[in-house]
Amino acid sequence: MYSWVSVVLHDNSLYSHQLIRIKYTSYDIQREESVIHIGTPQCNVMLLNQAYSARSWDTEHPYVYAKVLGIFHANVLYVGTLSDGTRCLDSHRIDLLWVHWYNILQAGESRETFQLDRLTLEPLDSGSALDFLDPKDVIRGVHIVPRFSQGKNPPVPKSRWVGKQDSWKAYHISRFADRDLFMRYLYGMSVGHFISSIPPDACPEREGEERESRNHGRDQDEQVENGGGEEEGYEGEDDGEGDGDENQDDEDEGFEDEDNFLDDMTDRELYANEEMYGGIGLSDY
Repeated sequence: MYSWVSVVLHDNSLYSHQLIRIKYTSYDIQREESVIHIGTPQCNVMLLNQAYSARSWDTEHPYVYAKVLGIFHANVLYVGTLSDGTRCLDSHRIDLLWVHWYNILQAGESRETFQLDRLTLEPLDSGSALDFLDPKDVIRGVHIVPRFSQGKNPPVPKSRWVGKQDSWKAYHISRFADRDLFMRYLYGMSVGHFISSIPPDACPEREGEERESRNHGRDQDEQVENGGGEEEGYEGEDDGEGDGDENQDDEDEGFEDEDNFLDDMTDRELYANEEMYGGIGLSDY
């Protein structure tokens, strides 16, 4: 078991920075980066919520959010004895973020009604308001805007580490700030926009619909096997005059299938389809 007493900062120094670049993979498999700049509106980040799962998706928000107050790095040495009985006095660089956590307001309701998610900063007198993060845990930067109608919080005590910053009583997450951010709020359609459904155990009504669809297909197969299909053979020969009408009917059926496909899509899927491919809007249906 390692002891913090044996951890030493090289030259007893902690180095501060004004910005950090977070690399991430966008929804269309492209390399992107977010520039996090403290003291500016571009200082907010998003991370995965460890409490979010298939069973808690309707009560938990998929991400947690934090405001970056400081960006630091340190060269660290461990002067104690390692597990193999040796010592290594080489220094290692450690990067860290000093953050102020946001609280989620109404995590489940906003995702169902297409409202913007609402946040509020954790009160500073709370023991969990401030924390240190590994930059590797950050997904990307996020666009958070104040809810101006609620007004500002009272001024906080000055700190030599944090400049004067306005604090508002509530904030909105602008999930429509860019395409990648929008896609991250669609279940199963983030990186690579691979379309998947919500797990059956997380949505019982969808499981019932899928079971009914499977039973309907099985009944049709049994009907064909029992002789319920069309009789084989034709009377006379086809002179080919009706080919044009048959082809036209096939094309009409194709359009009908496409319309049925769009009718079966939920509002969320329609928005995602329009975002990816264009040309499809809810106003047309």
